[in-house]
Amino acid sequence: MEQHELFELERRITYLEKFIDELNDVVIEQGRALSKLSLELQTMRDKSENSPVDPARAGNEKPPHY
Repeated sequence: MEQHELFELERRITYLEKFIDELNDVVIEQGRALSKLSLELQTMRDKSENSPVDPARAGNEKPPHY
């Protein structure tokens, strides 16, 4: 293998290593965002379960001014 071919392979490996690191950073950030959204969803579910409004009647109830 010639010196130029070896250099080209090393260059490609370096590029791919950098690309993998960048993809890993994106995956980590998406995991954090997903965890945050899951927590927010659970909080909303907890609030809705503890709400005094009966969800079955919520759409059929008239406003107080009627």
